[in-house]
Amino acid sequence: FFSIAVFFSQPCRMAPTGLVGASNPMSYVSVSIPNGPVEEQLLIQRSGDRRWLWTTAAVAAAMFLAGFVGAVGFTPTSTATAQAFLSTPSPVSTANSGAAFRAPQLTGPTGHTVARATLSEVEQQLMQHEVVKTVINEGSQVLASSQVQTAIATVQSHPKDIVIIGAVLVVAAVLWVSRRTIFWKLAQRRGYPEDVDTVINKYCVEQKWMSKGNSSAKFGVVSPLWNRKGRLAIKVSRDLDSWERETSIYKKLWGGGGPFVSLYDAEPNFDGRGANMLIQDYGEMDLLDYINENGPLSMRDIRRFGRRALKTLKKLHGMGLVWCDCKPENFVLVNGTLKAIDLETVSRVGEDIPGYTAETAPPELAEWEKPPRATEALAARKSYDMWSLGMLLLHMYLGVSYWKSNSAQTIVRAMRADGFEIDLSDVDDPLLRNLLKSLLHNNPNRRPNAALAGAHPFFLVP
Repeated sequence: FFSIAVFFSQPCRMAPTGLVGASNPMSYVSVSIPNGPVEEQLLIQRSGDRRWLWTTAAVAAAMFLAGFVGAVGFTPTSTATAQAFLSTPSPVSTANSGAAFRAPQLTGPTGHTVARATLSEVEQQLMQHEVVKTVINEGSQVLASSQVQTAIATVQSHPKDIVIIGAVLVVAAVLWVSRRTIFWKLAQRRGYPEDVDTVINKYCVEQKWMSKGNSSAKFGVVSPLWNRKGRLAIKVSRDLDSWERETSIYKKLWGGGGPFVSLYDAEPNFDGRGANMLIQDYGEMDLLDYINENGPLSMRDIRRFGRRALKTLKKLHGMGLVWCDCKPENFVLVNGTLKAIDLETVSRVGEDIPGYTAETAPPELAEWEKPPRATEALAARKSYDMWSLGMLLLHMYLGVSYWKSNSAQTIVRAMRADGFEIDLSDVDDPLLRNLLKSLLHNNPNRRPNAALAGAHPFFLVP
């Protein structure tokens, strides 16, 4: 029954056609979202996953074998056989056994002869004795024969057990054949309407796929089948290198949590066609949408969100990592708390950066920036993240990006100009302006680290 439960944990696999390509009519059936365009059609795989099938079969066979051997090994018949064997005298004559073994003879203090021998000496001599060898060999043969006879007798004397085992196997086969029907019935009882057939593994898609920024990944909102009211975010990407990088970072962070969203599930090539999946905390909105909706943020919100961003950088920098993509789009509000997402650009200090966003790129990166991402090798440094933090704080204060809607080429060209500096004349708060001057210094060696920035008087104000 445990193996059946394991198999049912992966009832079916789904993927959007826009991510995995055209459907194969031999293994997929297309199901459209109500009122949805053609590219939002989803595919449900007909055939079960062979990996789970063979795993379940192996577990079931091992459990059956263990139970059968355990039942046979502890029957009264086998116990009686063992007792009878122990009480039966050996056919080997014991007349010469006493003469064959002699313990070492030692002379005591009174002149009497005392027989003494250490346990190891006795054991060595016993194992070399022909009589003992013969008894052991005969005993092994008798025990082996008695176990075979006991197993046969047990099977013959317990026909009901055989019937029960056969019935369990039949029930398991019926459940496996009808698993999809049972699955959908259970899903509907938990509140899923009949026309919602959009399921990826153990998650029901609640919101259609959408792109975000320059990311090649698709995002959606799902709810786990065991908790209809729970909402999680799903990230699907065909970039395996990016997926592996992000999941490896989450492993280093022990699954996220704290200043990061938690990672609940991850599976490469979940649809068999190159789509990779991440299941994370669901954020009501990202920080960019929050700023666009509310305009320039209050100083209290800037401090609150700035502390959370600093906590993220402190955690990464303390592990010798550089985020390389600290920007408003990569922060989401989870139950009102700001958390970091999209960690695929995180690199170790000194490694080549995998990419960067022009709007948050520092001036020293502009020479290598090829819009919209850096493509040439450049070592990651913690000072990059500190510049990006300054741009994030300035964005929250102004209510719009410092670069507004300028293209990446325009931004890079402006940073390459002689005498380039970020204009802070619109920042009226003296503490914030002082902090931004240090974070947005053109010389990366003059920028404070995350610990020093967190100790700035701006963040000490309640």
